[in-house]
Order: sequence, then C-alpha cells, then structure tokens
Amino acid sequence: MHTETLSVGTELTSGSTIDTNVAWLAGQLAQLGLTIRRHTTLPDDLASLVAHVRGLRAGASEPTLLVVTGGLGPTLDDLTRDAVAAALELPLVEDTACRQAIEAMFRHRGWPMASSNLRQAQLPQGATALPNSCGTAPGFYVHSDRLHIVVMPGVPYEMKAMYAEQVEPIVRRLAPGGRVVAARILHTFGLGESTVGQTIADNMARGRNPNVGTTAASGMVSVRIWASAASADEAAAMLDAEEADLRRKLGHAVVGCGEEGLPQAVAQLLTTSGATAAVAESCTGGLVSKLLTDVPGSSAFFLETAVTYTNAAKTARLGVPTEWIAQHGAVSEPVARSMAEGMRSLSGADYALATTGIAGPSGGTDAKPVGLVFVALASADGTVVRRLHLPGDRDRVRHRTALAALNLLRLRLLNVPLE
Repeated sequence: MHTETLSVGTELTSGSTIDTNVAWLAGQLAQLGLTIRRHTTLPDDLASLVAHVRGLRAGASEPTLLVVTGGLGPTLDDLTRDAVAAALELPLVEDTACRQAIEAMFRHRGWPMASSNLRQAQLPQGATALPNSCGTAPGFYVHSDRLHIVVMPGVPYEMKAMYAEQVEPIVRRLAPGGRVVAARILHTFGLGESTVGQTIADNMARGRNPNVGTTAASGMVSVRIWASAASADEAAAMLDAEEADLRRKLGHAVVGCGEEGLPQAVAQLLTTSGATAAVAESCTGGLVSKLLTDVPGSSAFFLETAVTYTNAAKTARLGVPTEWIAQHGAVSEPVARSMAEGMRSLSGADYALATTGIAGPSGGTDAKPVGLVFVALASADGTVVRRLHLPGDRDRVRHRTALAALNLLRLRLLNVPLE
C-alpha cells in the first residue's frame, strides 16, 4: 500500500515548532509493513491543503494511505477538516457523539466552553470519528476510491494515544497481510560513524534482511536493525541473531539497546555491583550528575556532586594544590586527576569522576584550544585521565564531555583495561 504522511501547521513550516510526529509514525507504520514514500508539511492554508489531498486522490493508481496530523483545533486557522471535506467533495456535518464528548469533557474539567469548540465535532460526511481520550479534538477516518485518509491531532501525546487506541486497528486492517516488520536499535559510544560502518559493513550490505543502518547524533552512533518476516516470532528471532553478531563485532563500544543509553547502562552496572559514585565538575557544570540522577533509583548509588567552576573552588572544595593550577592551568591532566581523587576522598564513593575543559566559544589559546577537555576517574584501582579534543559548539562540547566521563566509568565497571 502506498503510504504518505502530511503534517499541517504554519508553526511547522515557519520553523517555530519541530515536527516529532512523523518520525514516531514512521516507526509505527514500519511495524505493520508500511514504508512512508513521501512526507509533506503544509501551512494552515486551505487552498494548499485541498490541492494536496485532491492531487493525491486523483493520482492514486493503487491503494493509498494518507496519515494526517494537525489542524483539528477549534480556531479558524484549523483547516484540516475543511480541506479533506472539500478535496473529497463531501459536506461537513456535525457528529452528535463527538459534540457530546466535547461538552462532557468541559463539564468534567469545570471549564467554560467556547462555541468555537463545537467546530471540532464537524466531520466530513460518512467519516468514522476517532475519539480523543486526551483532548477535545476527535480525529476521523474517511476513504474515497483508492484513497484512505486518517486524521489525528498534532499534539504529540494526543496523537500517540489516538494511534494506539483507534488508528492502529484501522491501518492493520488496510495493510497488506503476510509480513511483519520489527525493529531494534543499538547505541554505541567511542567509535565514529565511519568506523562503525566499516566494522559492520557486511551487515549493512544492500538487499539484506535484516536491513542494518547507522545514524550519528550527540556523540553517539546508533545502529538500527529492521527485520521482515512472516510472523512476529520469526522477526524477533532474526533481530536476536543480528544483534548478537553486531555486538560480537562492535564489542565494548555497544552501550545499550532501545531506551538504554550511557546513563542507564552506568546506573545498571553500579546497581548490580553495589558500588557508589560521586562527581566533581567544572566545564560540564553539573551535566554528568544530571544525566546520572535522571535515572530512577539513582539514590542507591549516587552520593554527591560538586560544581567547582573557579580555581578557588577547586582548591577549597577538592584540595587541588594551587601550585598545580599555577603551573599547569585549570584545564590539565594533573588538575583533573586531583579533582577526581579529591572528590573520592571527600565523598567516600567507590568511584569519582571529574571534568575540566574549555567549552568555548571563548577562552581557547593555541596551546589549549576550545574543545580541549580532560575527564578523570578515581577508584581503588588508581586514577585514569583522558585528554580529549572535541568538536562543536559549547553545548556539544559539554554534552560529549559528560558522555565521555560516563563511558570511562562504564568501561571500568566492565573491567575493560583503561591504561
């Protein structure tokens, strides 16, 4: 089935809002064996919307699914209902059940209801209403000739709930049977995308099933696996085998799978081992600590943090010798080492991380350019310091420094040699 998506909203075409819906929908549709052939984003302009839907209807030489998000609000610039009705040459009619649901929601919440909210109960004649369990805007499903149209709200949490509750059964019924597509994602750290690609080149060969691809973002390289099979069990078995092969080739560079990133991996290792951690931060300004404490249950292993941004704070809080700062500078191997060791002594933690560096955009010199950072890890096995030169703007340097620190701790917890 030819599948397209349409996102509606001037806030999207003007760049003021990022469209996260289409990426999520692509993953959901892929699980049903549907690949998005084209995605379109249009402003709140009736003529443009009508022309797009009308053109898709006229050109549909095969069964076609159009999944639309946005433009279902109560205001005059919410035009998706009007556009679909006009393109299919259908009148808008009030859906009694939708009207009653909207009125009931306002009564339940104790809010006054504007008359404009009743616009949301207007649907193209013959359309099937899709109740909204999270908001006031119902979606709808309508078809004409070969074209099947599903319309959902643009608010992500409303859209996701409606898809799961109302839309997926419709799409599953429309999707060609016989194939199941399942996906999995592995996250790696410490290797560039080109190196990862070379290492798993055989897995990425065109035409393979499972299909394997890579993406790079925020210092991580992710490896995505898609398997197409006759059943969910067969697809899962294919994913298991492919994941095992990828892990064998990539080794300790693999951080986690799915929602498990570096913070989650480190948290799991600390929890399993019963070890504790503390952090001393300079250039990262508390980011390492934030990433760790974002993980639920972090109080079981995380003891404390100190953001020692100034030289005086490094000395007063962590005991970094003033002569070391004078001789080597705050951004140096000796200072990073002293910060980690000072925090371990101060906190009593099994492991103490430290970061110091020049995040930019100013402050760099020829000898110590922007992006130069040191991360250190102190433990009973001694202290290890890594010197890194990281590309990117201030936020990227700080984020990658935090990830590098967490990865250093992860490798130590895995007993990977660090010297």
